[in-house]
Amino acid sequence: MGLFAPEDMETILKIINKYDVPATKITSAQRFALLGMDKDEMAVIMRVLQISWQQV
Repeated sequence: MGLFAPEDMETILKIINKYDVPATKITSAQRFALLGMDKDEMAVIMRVLQISWQQV
């Protein structure tokens, strides 16, 4: 439904700042898009968030 708790937003913001993500947007599909990184950087963030490539 596109809902998230403030704690979820804080976690996302911490990751964006920690990994110096160049650009971020919320897509029309209600997903966060972390933009401007190479595959290696994205793989690190995905491990931190426990996301697999199949979920992307």
